[in-house]
Amino acid sequence: MEKPYIYSLTWWTAVLLIGGSGMSLRLDRKLATRRALLDAALALMAEGRSFGTLSLREVARAAQVVPTAFYRHFRDMDELGLVLVDETFLTLRRLLREVRQAGRGTETMGAESVRVCLGYVRAHRPVFEFITRERHGGTPAVRAAIAREVRFCTTELADDLGGIATLSHLGRERLELVAHLIVSAVVTLIGDLFDVPPGPGSEDAEAALAGRTATQLVLITEGAAIWKPVAAR
Repeated sequence: MEKPYIYSLTWWTAVLLIGGSGMSLRLDRKLATRRALLDAALALMAEGRSFGTLSLREVARAAQVVPTAFYRHFRDMDELGLVLVDETFLTLRRLLREVRQAGRGTETMGAESVRVCLGYVRAHRPVFEFITRERHGGTPAVRAAIAREVRFCTTELADDLGGIATLSHLGRERLELVAHLIVSAVVTLIGDLFDVPPGPGSEDAEAALAGRTATQLVLITEGAAIWKPVAAR
């Protein structure tokens, strides 16, 4: 009497395993298509196109999928742009926060933050070119998303700066201002990197820009450390 039960249990286990494997394959294909659409948009923009001029059909064609497949991943082109922005900043913010939470001094922390940022931008140049270009001239939805992410970066940085002993005398408003100066310096660095012509000497030029930015961060944090309200002077 036990054998049918064992057989049935084994059969259902096999069904579940096969079904699970099939679901995994479908998910993998879905994720691959989604990634192909994102990469296709970046590739088209790398040819000099602005995001606002891209059409859904040409992105689908570049990704080698039918236009109807696009709608299984994104409502429209704006949503695709928002995903590019969100994915990029989510990872960058995490990397930079890990640097800040490592417990280093402000000078070392600034230099390490610039190093991590430079490496990440180099590894993901197309998407940062997109963000830099669209930050002021993109579609309203994408422009607003980039501004929101920059604000998130500033708020998170202000949170962490408040835990540094030399800056603990600053109120929240001043911490936000210091964070804004730091984030602005890093954003300027990213934009300047794309003005460096490729070829011999480009790495040295990029390193010089990174060094300049690291020095700026030291000046900002050291200045903030001795900054006192006018009434207290």
